[in-house]
Amino acid sequence: MKINHSYLITETPNLLYICVKGNTPEENIGWETLQNIKDKHFSDKDFFEIFPPKKSVINRANERHLWHMKDGSTPKPRFEDLEWKDNTKITFYEKN
Repeated sequence: MKINHSYLITETPNLLYICVKGNTPEENIGWETLQNIKDKHFSDKDFFEIFPPKKSVINRANERHLWHMKDGSTPKPRFEDLEWKDNTKITFYEKN
Protein backbone atom coordinates (compact mmCIF):
# COMPACT_ATOMS: atom_id res chain seq x y z
CA MET A 1 0.00 0.00 0.00
CA LYS A 2 1.74 3.14 -1.24
CA ILE A 3 0.43 6.45 0.09
CA ASN A 4 1.08 9.48 -2.13
CA HIS A 5 -0.37 12.14 0.16
CA SER A 6 0.86 14.18 3.09
CA TYR A 7 -1.16 13.77 6.24
CA LEU A 8 -1.03 14.52 9.92
CA ILE A 9 -2.39 12.66 12.90
CA THR A 10 -3.42 14.45 16.07
CA GLU A 11 -4.33 12.74 19.31
CA THR A 12 -6.05 14.43 22.22
CA PRO A 13 -7.45 12.82 25.38
CA ASN A 14 -10.87 12.66 23.66
CA LEU A 15 -10.22 11.99 19.98
CA LEU A 16 -7.98 10.91 17.14
CA TYR A 17 -7.90 13.15 14.08
CA ILE A 18 -6.42 12.54 10.63
CA CYS A 19 -6.00 15.38 8.10
CA VAL A 20 -5.10 14.30 4.55
CA LYS A 21 -3.77 16.96 2.18
CA GLY A 22 -4.16 16.92 -1.60
CA ASN A 23 -0.99 17.23 -3.67
CA THR A 24 -2.57 19.95 -5.81
CA PRO A 25 -5.57 22.24 -5.27
CA GLU A 26 -7.58 20.29 -7.87
CA GLU A 27 -6.70 16.72 -6.88
CA ASN A 28 -9.44 14.42 -5.67
CA ILE A 29 -8.58 12.68 -2.40
CA GLY A 30 -10.45 9.42 -2.85
CA TRP A 31 -12.03 7.02 -0.40
CA GLU A 32 -9.29 4.42 -0.98
CA THR A 33 -6.61 6.92 0.04
CA LEU A 34 -8.44 7.77 3.26
CA GLN A 35 -9.04 4.10 4.06
CA ASN A 36 -5.39 3.17 3.41
CA ILE A 37 -4.06 5.94 5.67
CA LYS A 38 -6.56 5.10 8.40
CA ASP A 39 -5.73 1.38 8.20
CA LYS A 40 -1.98 1.99 8.27
CA HIS A 41 -2.25 3.51 11.75
CA PHE A 42 -5.64 2.50 13.19
CA SER A 43 -6.91 -0.60 11.38
CA ASP A 44 -9.02 -1.67 14.38
CA LYS A 45 -10.90 1.63 14.79
CA ASP A 46 -13.89 3.29 13.15
CA PHE A 47 -13.41 6.83 11.87
CA PHE A 48 -15.97 9.20 10.37
CA GLU A 49 -16.02 12.24 8.12
CA ILE A 50 -18.32 15.20 8.79
CA PHE A 51 -20.27 17.12 6.15
CA PRO A 52 -21.44 20.20 8.06
CA PRO A 53 -24.32 22.54 7.23
CA LYS A 54 -23.42 25.02 4.50
CA LYS A 55 -23.13 27.91 6.96
CA SER A 56 -20.43 26.03 8.89
CA VAL A 57 -18.24 24.98 5.95
CA ILE A 58 -14.64 26.17 5.99
CA ASN A 59 -13.08 25.35 2.63
CA ARG A 60 -9.65 26.93 2.44
CA ALA A 61 -7.51 23.97 1.40
CA ASN A 62 -7.71 20.66 -0.42
CA GLU A 63 -7.94 18.54 2.71
CA ARG A 64 -10.17 15.81 4.10
CA HIS A 65 -10.61 15.12 7.78
CA LEU A 66 -11.33 11.88 9.65
CA TRP A 67 -12.38 11.67 13.29
CA HIS A 68 -12.49 8.97 15.97
CA MET A 69 -14.07 9.66 19.36
CA LYS A 70 -12.28 7.72 22.09
CA ASP A 71 -15.41 7.44 24.23
CA GLY A 72 -16.95 5.21 21.58
CA SER A 73 -19.49 7.80 20.41
CA THR A 74 -18.41 7.33 16.80
CA PRO A 75 -21.57 6.98 14.71
CA LYS A 76 -21.87 3.57 13.11
CA PRO A 77 -24.62 3.79 10.50
CA ARG A 78 -25.34 0.57 8.66
CA PHE A 79 -27.63 0.06 5.67
CA GLU A 80 -29.22 -2.93 7.34
CA ASP A 81 -30.37 -0.65 10.17
CA LEU A 82 -32.53 1.41 7.83
CA GLU A 83 -36.20 0.59 8.02
CA TRP A 84 -37.72 0.74 4.54
CA LYS A 85 -41.40 1.49 4.95
CA ASP A 86 -44.12 2.30 2.46
CA ASN A 87 -43.77 6.01 3.21
CA THR A 88 -39.97 6.09 2.84
CA LYS A 89 -38.96 8.82 0.40
CA ILE A 90 -36.11 7.84 -1.93
CA THR A 91 -34.94 10.23 -4.62
CA PHE A 92 -32.39 9.22 -7.25
CA TYR A 93 -30.40 11.99 -8.94
CA GLU A 94 -28.65 11.46 -12.26
CA LYS A 95 -25.20 12.97 -12.55
CA ASN A 96 -25.16 16.31 -14.37
